[in-house]
Amino acid sequence: MLINRFFRFFTVFGLLVMAGYTQAEPLTDAQIRNFIDSMGEMQTLAEKHDDALLAELENESKGMQGQDWSRIFSSSLEQAKGTGIYNDIEDIAKANGFDNAEEYGRVGDKVFHAMMASEMGGKATEMQAEMARAMEEIERNPNMSATQKKQMQDMMRGSMGMMESVTDAPEADIRALRPHMNELRRVMEHNNGVQ
Repeated sequence: MLINRFFRFFTVFGLLVMAGYTQAEPLTDAQIRNFIDSMGEMQTLAEKHDDALLAELENESKGMQGQDWSRIFSSSLEQAKGTGIYNDIEDIAKANGFDNAEEYGRVGDKVFHAMMASEMGGKATEMQAEMARAMEEIERNPNMSATQKKQMQDMMRGSMGMMESVTDAPEADIRALRPHMNELRRVMEHNNGVQ
């Protein structure tokens, strides 16, 4: 009886460790390449569903402070489950070497997380200090109402939270992404209409 309990405990413990290990695996070159390759198709999809996506982005921006920016892709996919958009994303994900939309979302999270951490580098602490000073100035501003102050400070807290959540990417992911940064920037700028 006691041996059975220990066996079950170690089996469950082992599965949890393995699950954590799987999540902690660093980005691979193939995952990054596949993700970048999918971005053009995802942009076309976004344009096809423009009105629905704009409404969703508007709703999400209202809750920016509570957003988990380290899961920006996967959390958006979770919200889209059961819709035509989700099915289209899954098709694009599979066509670009991913097992399913969930894997695509996890890789997207890791790519975004590593990219932001790499781009911000050591600037995050300095930027957060500047935001903290700006929040103090807002608080002391006699020309703003209490409601305006709260709105501004909530927005800034949301931005500070985003910085905290995206600057702690695993070093292995940052290293894996580094050779792809120029291409990733180029594709993102092209998809956003920046020439």
